[in-house]
Amino acid sequence: MYLRRQAGQATVETALLLSLMLVISLLALQLLWIFWQQHTLQLATSYALRSGAIANGNHSDMSTTLVSLLSSTQMPKLAADEQPGLALAMRAYATEWVNFQRFGEVRILRPGKATQREFSEPRVGIQNRTTEGFQPGLSRTKRLRKWTEISVDHARARYAAATDKPAWLAARQLEIEVVLCMPLQLPVAATLLAAVHNWWTEHPANHFCRARQVLSSDPLWPLSHRLSGPMLSGFHSSGS
Repeated sequence: MYLRRQAGQATVETALLLSLMLVISLLALQLLWIFWQQHTLQLATSYALRSGAIANGNHSDMSTTLVSLLSSTQMPKLAADEQPGLALAMRAYATEWVNFQRFGEVRILRPGKATQREFSEPRVGIQNRTTEGFQPGLSRTKRLRKWTEISVDHARARYAAATDKPAWLAARQLEIEVVLCMPLQLPVAATLLAAVHNWWTEHPANHFCRARQVLSSDPLWPLSHRLSGPMLSGFHSSGS
């Protein structure tokens, strides 16, 4: 009788210990994946910032560059007779693009609207436009294009003429923030981490991800990264 009681107690303790070890393993694996996703987001943000700096702060270019880097975390399934290649990369990009439209955002923090109004100046240029497609040798038309931008050309002369030099320099800094909601898909660990994170922390991206929780059956973990750098081309004001 005593031996049966000991055996039963040992069985219960073993079951509890194995369950605890399983939960800890799932938590560790999920945290490792979160760390890797955050690292990938930081790398992708740096490339997106570089893209915006040389493309007049174009939001679309930054988003495209960002998604291209983030697509490295996608692992589309291969068909039996399919080899990894361009088609697989395009499929991963398309999957990540759809995910980013639902769960991500690129925000331009600087220059702000007030800075754009203060430092932007009108520009006029000639734009070549292909009338029969986008192939060499086809007829082109030229049209006048107008826009406003925070100029970076002739920087030394402009800086010398500026009355508020710190403000002049600050206006030519591009600062972006990328927000991404990562679905947590490991059982048990996803629920525990999401509950603890929402209870104990107030992440800057929490509100963004909570609003998008209805789009996902999995708990969402907020990720964000902010980065700034000098503009390498004139920043085109919104609407130009």
